[in-house]
Amino acid sequence: MHRKNSNSTILNFIMSCSLLMLPTVYEANAQEDTSAAQLVSTHAEALVTVKYVLSINMGQRMGGQEQEQEKELTCSMISADGLVVCAYSTLTGSIELLNRLSGNALSATTKDFKILIGSSADGFDAEIVARDTELDLVWIRMTDPGDQSFAHLDFANSAEAGIGDPIVIIRRAGSTFGRTPVAIQTRIGGISSKPRKLYFPMMPSMTSLGLPVFTADGRIIGLSVTQFPEVTGDFNAGMSMMGADMTNLQESILGLVLPAQDIAKATERALEEGR
Repeated sequence: MHRKNSNSTILNFIMSCSLLMLPTVYEANAQEDTSAAQLVSTHAEALVTVKYVLSINMGQRMGGQEQEQEKELTCSMISADGLVVCAYSTLTGSIELLNRLSGNALSATTKDFKILIGSSADGFDAEIVARDTELDLVWIRMTDPGDQSFAHLDFANSAEAGIGDPIVIIRRAGSTFGRTPVAIQTRIGGISSKPRKLYFPMMPSMTSLGLPVFTADGRIIGLSVTQFPEVTGDFNAGMSMMGADMTNLQESILGLVLPAQDIAKATERALEEGR
């Protein structure tokens, strides 16, 4: 009888502790939800839409056909005077990836750039001013921003992150959904040192390439990019080589995070070289 009462007391104690922990868990989740909402509210305007025309030449190996497509990307405004950075790999779609397997059988050119702010349908004329294919970055600048000052990301207020740290990725849905800002909450799953420092989100997002990643307290960690491995080969080398390369290429399509400090340095270097 005494043992039964003792077991009951222990069970009641465990249940009481569990109930006491519930508000803490709820409070932590509420804080994460609040930070995501605040980040969307604060930074959504810095996520701009870039419209342009993509011309694709299939090359002689693939029939020599030419196609033109109107494309739309979400990119990040990084200065008040209308400088935007995008993930270079998204600019030409899968062309870069296919070229690595086909020996540059395809070629692509871009033209008629416009930058749209928020849900506005009126765009500012723009042009590419620099590229860094190794870092998967391309810089696009408004040609005539007037005297307007644009909301932009502040790389000076950046932070590093550790494995397990919560992060928030912000992107925009497509035009079908009114380019609605969307927050994605996940954590850092790993950090590489080769070929450079890159953060691996636990749940990477291919729809957020070129877009910002923040700590839970609102400091920018970096931008999502694609990191292509070194791939060599020839279009006629056979499917065995393609299969071997694809094993490597699968890891390049993950939306890794390039640190903000590296982007700031690359921006300064690219603009200096472009003058």
